[in-house]
Amino acid sequence: MTLKKVSLVTLSALFLTTGCGSESTSSAQADDKIQSLEAELKQAKADNEQLSTKLKELDAKDSETVKVDKNQATYDDKTVLGQVEWTYIKKAEQNFQTRVDTGASTSSLNAVDIEEFERDSKKWVRFNITHKEGGAEKVIEAPIVRTAKILQSNSQDESSERPVIELKVSIAGIDTTSEFTLTDRTSLDYPVLLGRTFIKDVVLVDVSQEFIHPKYKSK
Repeated sequence: MTLKKVSLVTLSALFLTTGCGSESTSSAQADDKIQSLEAELKQAKADNEQLSTKLKELDAKDSETVKVDKNQATYDDKTVLGQVEWTYIKKAEQNFQTRVDTGASTSSLNAVDIEEFERDSKKWVRFNITHKEGGAEKVIEAPIVRTAKILQSNSQDESSERPVIELKVSIAGIDTTSEFTLTDRTSLDYPVLLGRTFIKDVVLVDVSQEFIHPKYKSK
């Protein structure tokens, strides 16, 4: 009987010892897992900070690309224009203040007293390019290359047709021939507007600056 009791006590002790060992092992594994997760979280935060720093550097670089020094006339082999420049129109033999607008698709030119007529069986147009009230009249004649349909700003249903001409112009050392839609711009600040058809693939526009380039001087 006594032998049986000793045996039971011994077995019970072994059982308790084994159970405590399992709990101790589980607790140690849990601690290891927590430490591993904390290490992963710390590394993730470090990676995130590194990525954030790199993004800020890229943003700063982009800002530098847009901001162009006024003395720098070209960038990446393209001419840089300010949002306002001087354009020399050869037919008028005069420089005009010009709004450079990347939001406009076509270029336009101030024209009042527009008169269409025929010359050598072709359609021509005669107009006064003078922009300032009371300024000396400057009349230009040119053949009409096409007609543009313009939607009225106050109505999506109404439109008007306006003559389009080609003129030789010079701006920022660029001599070219470009199309201009004739329209009354006397109520606007600038008599000439250059749109995307003129500036695409040729120039960059720095809207923070004006008159980067001097007036054209005829030889």
